[in-house]
Amino acid sequence: MAYKKYFTLSFDDGVEHDKKLIKLMKKYGLSGTFNISAGLFGKRHLLARINHIPKDEIRQLYEGFEVASHGYRHEMYLYMSKTKIERSLSTDIQELSDIVGYPIAGHA
Repeated sequence: MAYKKYFTLSFDDGVEHDKKLIKLMKKYGLSGTFNISAGLFGKRHLLARINHIPKDEIRQLYEGFEVASHGYRHEMYLYMSKTKIERSLSTDIQELSDIVGYPIAGHA
């Protein structure tokens, strides 16, 4: 019995590198999910030393790809109360949904 095999591509943080990555993905007909945080639009990514994508570029840049929540400010949920986690997720999902024009279903 033959099994079909699938794989997914997902990328975190919504940073400037995504622009080059998306060009390559489109060139080769690949799709994927981009997990981004609405509370970090346009800010400097501390570890990667690169900027997060500005809010006004999100919809056009990620068009044709899935956008998923990554927490409003990429918080560490381990150290947060249930109420703060719920607020982070709901705020992130609502803002991202408003920007991309469809309900956000995923989270990483």
